[in-house]
Amino acid sequence: MQKLKTAKEISEILNLNPQRIYELTRRGLIPHVVIGIRQYRYSEVEIEKWLKKGGNRDEKSISFPDISGQQFERKSVSLDDIIQRH
Repeated sequence: MQKLKTAKEISEILNLNPQRIYELTRRGLIPHVVIGIRQYRYSEVEIEKWLKKGGNRDEKSISFPDISGQQFERKSVSLDDIIQRH
């Protein structure tokens, strides 16, 4: 099992403010795992895949399970959209 990263660690990889990572997370624009109330972790592998796709998601939604196994739907977004909103 891979070690999941914190928002701070991902912000350093993406050269963004940690608060921006939390904003993207709350809006469902970046792949993440929910591990508790407002506690998120990130898979570096999933972030890399997401970036290689240009920040775009497939037409159908992708789900990321939280620790209890519940599913959360995510909508499609392009990296350009994220950059423009920043």
